[in-house]
Amino acid sequence: MEDWRGSQPVRAKTVGELLDVTFQDYRDHFRYIMTAAVYVLVPYLILQVLFTHQSVGQAQSLLNTLLSGKDLKAWEKLQVLQATPRTVWVSYALALLAALVVNPLLNGTIVRFVAAKELWGRRVAFHDAFSHAFRRLLPLILTYILVFILYMAAIFVGSGATAGFIVLATLHGVWTVVGAIFAAVFACAALAFVVWAAVAAELVLPVVMAEDIGYWRAVVRVLALVRGKFWRTFGFLFLLGLILFVLRIAANGLVLFLIKSDVVSAVVLGIVTLFTSPLYALALSHLYTDLRVRTDGLDLPPWPRGA
Repeated sequence: MEDWRGSQPVRAKTVGELLDVTFQDYRDHFRYIMTAAVYVLVPYLILQVLFTHQSVGQAQSLLNTLLSGKDLKAWEKLQVLQATPRTVWVSYALALLAALVVNPLLNGTIVRFVAAKELWGRRVAFHDAFSHAFRRLLPLILTYILVFILYMAAIFVGSGATAGFIVLATLHGVWTVVGAIFAAVFACAALAFVVWAAVAAELVLPVVMAEDIGYWRAVVRVLALVRGKFWRTFGFLFLLGLILFVLRIAANGLVLFLIKSDVVSAVVLGIVTLFTSPLYALALSHLYTDLRVRTDGLDLPPWPRGA
């Protein structure tokens, strides 16, 4: 790897500075970011458009038959088409592919690039960053499974404790007052836990990709990064989600208003996704580096040999 910017001090950033540097990196490294987006997203988007074209073509044919009155059972066939196991399973497979392969590869590539640039002042070539993200894909998936198991275990324990309390309260005849209070407290605690777990889970990917750890060590590391900085992390992710939501809703609404063809709309929306998806990865990368600076201090270790 070539030296990118030399030795510069690394400092913590405000939420506004994190957003500024995200959009600045998007402009300054547009070619690198678009290379990653095209390399990772385009094959998936082609699959998505092909599936949309086939499904829409079959549905349109049945709809035309229905409107012409030539086949009285066309409506039933249309409903069956939309609910066929093949259509449902392909939709699930595409969603799973995006969640476990496509998005982690894109985000992991950009995380590696940003972490190297921000923390160690080095530029990582695209093929190196992509290869590293690909190698870390299996540990990331297994870590996600571990997080899901821990999440479900917490819900199971909480639900079991609640059910036991309800039974005891009912047997002792105090359910009306005590039960209502406990139910309200538990509902608030459950909501807080869900929000906290969702925020912490967002940092699993950058930790696994940038620090070459996984499984339980990655979970512990995420907890260390978030500890004492939850509200700041939550606020940044909420603001980022709001910005991306507005951008995508505006773009999608404009496309659907101007373009009537479902297949053409799918292609144009895919292009919109191509340009907007890297923004989230960039912002998440800068959030991770900022949390790492705040947690580990400014005296970060040098870039590891052979990385």
